[in-house]
Amino acid sequence: MTKIMVTMLPLPRTTSNIQTIAMSLAHSLNNALLLLDDDALSSVRQSLLSNTSPLLKLQPNDVKLRPANLIAHLLKLANEGKVMRERLMKNGGETTCGKISCRMDRDVALGLEDVHDTLVVESLAFMKEEEDSWYNNNNDEERNKEATIPKPLPLVLFLRTENSHSILKSKSAVEFLAKECVNSQSIHLLVLG
Repeated sequence: MTKIMVTMLPLPRTTSNIQTIAMSLAHSLNNALLLLDDDALSSVRQSLLSNTSPLLKLQPNDVKLRPANLIAHLLKLANEGKVMRERLMKNGGETTCGKISCRMDRDVALGLEDVHDTLVVESLAFMKEEEDSWYNNNNDEERNKEATIPKPLPLVLFLRTENSHSILKSKSAVEFLAKECVNSQSIHLLVLG
């Protein structure tokens, strides 16, 4: 994957602006978007602790539950193709991951866009149509290809710095993310916001 450096204009930055840029970047690169912060890792940690599988046998202070190890394991799963795009995108036939049309719908529903503006309506309809055809065609092509070989899933990791105090205080997590950024074999992109 080619790493892209984005230079931001000197405008007031907010987390939602940067998150929208990260979502658009992930969408355009055909990558999955991972919103990463302390709450997300806490949720993963709680899910693992509540799992009753005898294979896990995790304790709350287990080294495997530290931020660096959780992030490393997630990236390892994505690299090995064990995170499937369909599981991320489908939930009862509807996509649950970041689609630009979902954000456009939300803006219209919140009154941020004029419902009577024909450009807004046409743009929204066009985006929905394009995303539906693109996802359906892509999924059909991927199913027809060698289904037995797992395909790595590139991720755009959006680290919400305002809500990531424990991640950023963890020397091992910061070192791991820094190494991942400069690794020439990496297929992932890190965005700080």
